[in-house]
Amino acid sequence: MKETRNFKLPIIGRVQHGEQIVNDNGKKQVKEYKYFIAKVKEPNMQHYLEKFNKLIKGKKNIDIQFLDDNPLTVRYERNNQGGRACYCMENEETGKQKVKNLWQPIKCTADCQYLKRDSNDKKACNRIAWLKFFIPEISTDRLWLMKITSQEAIDNLKGYIAMQKLQGNSLKGTYTIFLYDAEQIDRQGKIHNNCLVDIVEKNIATQNTIPQISQNVEHHQTIQAEVKETTLSKNKDTVKESKKSNTRKSTSKTAAESTSKKAEKEETKSVSENNTKDISTAENLQSKETTGDYAFISTYEEIVKTAKGEKKYVVGEFVDMDDKIHNIYVKHEFANELRQCDIGTMVKLTVQEKADRKFAMDIMYIIKMQKKEVA
Repeated sequence: MKETRNFKLPIIGRVQHGEQIVNDNGKKQVKEYKYFIAKVKEPNMQHYLEKFNKLIKGKKNIDIQFLDDNPLTVRYERNNQGGRACYCMENEETGKQKVKNLWQPIKCTADCQYLKRDSNDKKACNRIAWLKFFIPEISTDRLWLMKITSQEAIDNLKGYIAMQKLQGNSLKGTYTIFLYDAEQIDRQGKIHNNCLVDIVEKNIATQNTIPQISQNVEHHQTIQAEVKETTLSKNKDTVKESKKSNTRKSTSKTAAESTSKKAEKEETKSVSENNTKDISTAENLQSKETTGDYAFISTYEEIVKTAKGEKKYVVGEFVDMDDKIHNIYVKHEFANELRQCDIGTMVKLTVQEKADRKFAMDIMYIIKMQKKEVA
């Protein structure tokens, strides 16, 4: 019988690249440093903090090692004045809610009121992630934690870890987490210059010589390109062999016939990137269609506003052959089968892109990996 681990991990403290401060008006705000700092709570951990400040503080990259092959924990979390009120692990349907200081199970669904945006365009429940790791030059007997709230940064780490697992690689090596500047646009169209986290294998980072103080988006993309050139997916190779021996017959449909067929499917109208979406204004926009191979990561649900009212949609997270992550909306007839698949499933998708949103019009399974039943 396999032994289950159930113990509290020894933690030193948290690694951050910003912190919450009180401004001159007495309001709390986040101050971004664009380099790594550390925080500890226990006095006995102070000597670790001093070592961190001496060796790492002020740098934009850290060499780390993972404890196991699951270093990233992603969940949805809601907080109130008393602290954490409820949470649910990503891709799970049952969460925990605090009632009179006791944690009780609660059903977690996509139509939860806390996932909907208020009049200020904010949600009470948000996706966050925790990354746990060693910093070998400081200690290998205690872990550091990093809380990640940027959705793009979470996707960066999820995608990288997923690709390593797809290739059958162990994560028990040395990696470099680094910061880079990214220009992001919010829902109101405002441009923000944010500092995001990403990861590369240590030897790749060494070859590219990540700067200690200055880093930009172009450099980040260069590092990612080097990773792509030096890592080959076992499943990608299998897909290539499958293509040689099992070539699909090309269709002779005209563009007009294809467009007409898609117009009959009312359920695949556009969806925006947030939990409650309005797709009624994008119906008449021109669309384009492509076919390609993807690796499946996970699914989640979203409530969508259509011309006929609110509907629940399933969204699949996929990685393409260039290691880019895509959130693709899946038709209802494909959703149940996809939900039964585990990470590493390889598919060929016919994707329709409309108003910067993507929909899976057809799914063909190349390598199907079923989820294991929990005893």
